[in-house]
Amino acid sequence: MQQQSRSPKLKTIQIIHLALLAGMVLYVAIVFFLKQSTAVKFDKDDVFAFIVPVVAIMGAFASYFLFGKALPQAQRQPSAQGKLVIYQTALIMRYAFLEGPALFATTVYFLTGNFLFLAIAIAIIAYFTTLRPTKEKLTNDLSLNYDDQQLLF
Repeated sequence: MQQQSRSPKLKTIQIIHLALLAGMVLYVAIVFFLKQSTAVKFDKDDVFAFIVPVVAIMGAFASYFLFGKALPQAQRQPSAQGKLVIYQTALIMRYAFLEGPALFATTVYFLTGNFLFLAIAIAIIAYFTTLRPTKEKLTNDLSLNYDDQQLLF
């Protein structure tokens, strides 16, 4: 735990994650308290009943796929700093592809009052929470050797 607090590079990535997470949670909370609808309905004529889940699944898939494609590029970098720059960019892309569908689902909940859409947003936020960057994840994702770890942490 002490090593994490000594790494400004990891701290920056963690702050970005926390800021995006806080923004989504705050938006969901505000919209929920403004709407306060707990109706769960699946209307086959409601176009959002199909669009929101598809957008959520596509966002999660794109998030996973693009992050996975960026990792080998980051691992091939000769310097620890180069690896970290590409990794940070890949994480931000990953987060964006999850944040977009969560905000979209929340907005659709606000428009329709269907709690199903808010549940989808909350599920995305829960998954997003598990993606918090840690020293262990960074080390494993980038396949850092001992020297690179000493430089970054």
